[in-house]
Amino acid sequence: MNSEQDRLVAENEALRRRIVELEADAQCHRATLPSIDDAGAREQSEIRDLAGFPSENPSPVLRVAMDGNLLYVNEAGLRLLPEWHLRVGQAVPPMLLDVVDRALRDGTTQVLDLGHGERVYSFFVAPIVDAGYANLYGHDITERMWAEEALRDSDELFSLYVRRSPICTYIKTVTPKESRVLHANDSFQQMIGFSGSEMLGKTMAELFPAEFAAQITADDWAVVASGQVLEVDEDLNGRNYATIKFPIVQGDRTLLAGYTIDITERKRAKEVLQQAHNELEQRVVERTEELRCHQRSWRVQVSPESPVPRDHPGGFEAVLRPSRQRLKCAQGRSARGHGGHGYGESPRGGRVGVGLSVVSSVVVQKGRSSS
Repeated sequence: MNSEQDRLVAENEALRRRIVELEADAQCHRATLPSIDDAGAREQSEIRDLAGFPSENPSPVLRVAMDGNLLYVNEAGLRLLPEWHLRVGQAVPPMLLDVVDRALRDGTTQVLDLGHGERVYSFFVAPIVDAGYANLYGHDITERMWAEEALRDSDELFSLYVRRSPICTYIKTVTPKESRVLHANDSFQQMIGFSGSEMLGKTMAELFPAEFAAQITADDWAVVASGQVLEVDEDLNGRNYATIKFPIVQGDRTLLAGYTIDITERKRAKEVLQQAHNELEQRVVERTEELRCHQRSWRVQVSPESPVPRDHPGGFEAVLRPSRQRLKCAQGRSARGHGGHGYGESPRGGRVGVGLSVVSSVVVQKGRSSS
């Protein structure tokens, strides 16, 4: 907008110089041609003045007298502003008359944005107080207005996203000695007891315990100085947090942005899951050892390489008794640690003790028959 105003001011100044030149020429003509009356001289001067006006301008250009009558409108003005029904010698629309009157009364330039159909024009109003009129230079700013509106919508949407996000988000200015909050959302209320607006302008030392604040400041500066992303886990007030920090460049300065997520419940759930996994692995190891113990006991009881002396007191039954006792002890331990299976019951519900008795009876009888 400033560059456009500067251009229009320069053009207005050029027109004013042109007017002065034309008036000087008119005076010269009146001096050399006394037969030309004053009215004719003024008419010729106005014609020359209008001839020098920028009729080639593709944007609307108007000249409005102090009384509100239109003195001039270029072709672009007639073509682009048909709804205003502009006619030389007739009054301009009231909104133009108001701004012209104010410009001439105050002797200051004015800027006025006006809609016309689906377009929007910005008029730079340059008063020529001595001559009693003002020049209006129009410029179509429709696309710019659309872009500004889209930017406002985008900014508003982003602001809503940040403000309503359950994740703590922030932007800071950072130096080697301190980090100062430039923006923060209200999710910090649950974390440290400060709302986003209350955090603005504060350093880390004003928001966090001294040691924790010093670590944050050091990490912030490392991110800004290196230009690298930093991921760090932090503990504060018995809660666990995961933080990601990254640099953002705005013009000639580098800011720090980041967000912090409360991962306390997730970390606790992970620890419980790990503990359950460890317990399960331990149970598998213990159960495997018990099964191996059972297997060795069975092999001792039914092995043909375990001869029984014919004159052994009690025969084969006496030999098997210690093995059965060891098996009973092992199964008792298993029952206490794994579901309550007592002696005589396998994990599948079978009767181990009965099986041993049958086997021992069969073997004993076979030994007696052979004797």
